[in-house]
Amino acid sequence: AFADPGIIALMTRVKYPYNINGTTQEILLSELDKDISGNVALIVSERDKIIDEMERLPAVVRVWPSDANFVLVRFDNPRLVYELLIDAGIIVRDRSHIPGCEGCLRITVGLPEENRIMLDVISKIGNGCF
Repeated sequence: AFADPGIIALMTRVKYPYNINGTTQEILLSELDKDISGNVALIVSERDKIIDEMERLPAVVRVWPSDANFVLVRFDNPRLVYELLIDAGIIVRDRSHIPGCEGCLRITVGLPEENRIMLDVISKIGNGCF
């Protein structure tokens, strides 16, 4: 909408937090009937591999258990890990500024090849490559 900022502020108070148009809603509804069990199984399998391998890496301080499509990991040097992953094209979320998550990155489970690249980058940190 185009309106005076005061009107927009009022509209923002009553709108849903995520805007999607009618066409997108229809597509979404048609997708809800599809079987995604294969995708879910792949994500769970990849998440478990990530957790298992991360726990062995020298740069990793702690890996929290996860039932989600991401893993929370504490690093000795989260800024270095973050920058190296971003440079490698792996998007992660820096959670270091959140109380209780100091030194942590949130790593989303990707496709097997993406996860392999991510693990390779992090494994080089503890081996004197960086």
